[in-house]
Amino acid sequence: MSVPVRRGEVLAIVGANGSGKSTLAKLLAGLYTPTHGVVTWDEVDLTTADPEQVWSRLAMLPQDIARWQVTARENITLGQGHGDDQAAVLAAAKASGADGVIARLPDGLDTNLAPSQWGGRDLSGGQWQRLAGARALYRDHAPLLICDEPTSALDPRTEEAVYDRIRALSAGRTVVLITHRLGSTRAADRIIVLDGGHLLEEGTHESLLENEEGEYAAMWRAQARTYSDQPQV
Repeated sequence: MSVPVRRGEVLAIVGANGSGKSTLAKLLAGLYTPTHGVVTWDEVDLTTADPEQVWSRLAMLPQDIARWQVTARENITLGQGHGDDQAAVLAAAKASGADGVIARLPDGLDTNLAPSQWGGRDLSGGQWQRLAGARALYRDHAPLLICDEPTSALDPRTEEAVYDRIRALSAGRTVVLITHRLGSTRAADRIIVLDGGHLLEEGTHESLLENEEGEYAAMWRAQARTYSDQPQV
């Protein structure tokens, strides 16, 4: 597989479960080291680069989110200073839908989210995902944003708001979007389809749909049927 990721583009990665989407995301982020081949950033082999320098230049919303047992504010700003810029923290929270979660916490951003310690509060899976989304969106200075199924536990309206924010943040930065929800890929500059760790198809939404025998077109039709086949009442 050879996949160039161009500066400033929105690249969508789709495919069935187990096709290698999340593995590719972790390789791009320098979290995995390839056993074969090489991953480069501006022609620099990531295995030779300082990991801290690499990670400082990217924001990542992984599929498996971390539930840090610290305050809500620290969950958003972790690794990025003390979160003194209240407006920036709240803007990231609003963009991810976490503002409603924070508003219901007894101490707002300063609520302890360690349920096993000092009477802290726990959150639902969807609420944790909103906080994780805010953490990624708070890093609005990072030139690379990687989103791996960023809305899997969100309701449709919050999902739409998150994708709107991702599209807004795409100006001047590279966005890698991994998703099963093909409606979100329509605005991507380029889409790649993976199958068993191999590159199966590549193109825009429109060009991939033109290949009616292709995997992307088949996936699109399957998802479209779930919305068009309404039960009779």
